[in-house]
Amino acid sequence: MPAAITPLMLTIEFGTERVGLSAADYVSTAVLVSTAASLLTLTGLIALLQSGMVL
Repeated sequence: MPAAITPLMLTIEFGTERVGLSAADYVSTAVLVSTAASLLTLTGLIALLQSGMVL
C-alpha cells in the first residue's frame, strides 16, 4: 500500500465529521497536491541532471 494512502485510510476510519471540509477531504486534497508537485519537481530535477548542468 502506498505511504500516502495510509493517512487517508486512517482519517476515513477514525476521523470525526465536522461542518465544512471533513478530515478525509483535507487529507485527500493534500495527497493529491503533494503528488502533483512531486511529479513536476522530479521531472525538472531529472531533466536538469541529465543535461549535465549540475554535477
